[in-house]
Amino acid sequence: MEEKGDIEGAVRQYAILCEGAEKYERACYDQCRALFDTSHVDTALACATSFVKNHPDSGLAPVAVRMVSTTLRGQEAYLMGAAMLHQLAQSVEGRDVWDSIQYERARLFRYAAMKAEEEAVLASIVDLGRWGSQLWDNAIWRMIAIQQDKEDDSKEEELLLRLLSAKEKSALIASYNSPYFDDALYRLGELYEERNDLQQAYDAFLRLSTWKTSRRRDDALLKCALLKRRTGDGERACMHLKLLTQRMPGSGSIRKAKKLLKEWNCS
Repeated sequence: MEEKGDIEGAVRQYAILCEGAEKYERACYDQCRALFDTSHVDTALACATSFVKNHPDSGLAPVAVRMVSTTLRGQEAYLMGAAMLHQLAQSVEGRDVWDSIQYERARLFRYAAMKAEEEAVLASIVDLGRWGSQLWDNAIWRMIAIQQDKEDDSKEEELLLRLLSAKEKSALIASYNSPYFDDALYRLGELYEERNDLQQAYDAFLRLSTWKTSRRRDDALLKCALLKRRTGDGERACMHLKLLTQRMPGSGSIRKAKKLLKEWNCS
């Protein structure tokens, strides 16, 4: 019925399956999803929030939350949406979907340019710990960006170190590093460089340059070379450039590295 464009009819059929004896969960979700394609926006919002309350541990609950957030954001109803999601979060506290609700609530505050409120909500996710929330990495990385905007380098450093300390050991079953790990380490190096703490900056970039699977390894090697040049250690500066050109010929930094090799007379 949906494929034929009969959305209203599809909604009725999904409702029958949802409310039937078997209480078909997917039909309940599809009923809400289809409603968002109609003019009954308020009904769709009520349906989605009801679905989240009734199925807080469903894999579809975060998707329903996102539909609510996206719809309200499209209407620029940021504060109303944040209040609605706050009530929803209270009704499912301690369940799997709670952090998804909080993250979308923070996103609404972000669009409303209310950074203090956004940061407070994100902090509630970060406080759950890395293994306490599936959105921990995203939340802490956004908090880091907020500190950067506020030029609060002390708080930014604290959060960067917290993210980096969550690096997992490969011996752990199903362990993984944060997708922001290499960006965080690179940013930490930049932060130290901005403070003119060149040794700590070098140590951060050097650590990143030795991580063979990092997509920022070449950037880190170039930074190492530039920092050693600034501190007068031309030999090590050339060594880093040579490593970059020899081991990563496809790097986006290769042209600059080759240019510096000539300028610095690296034999």
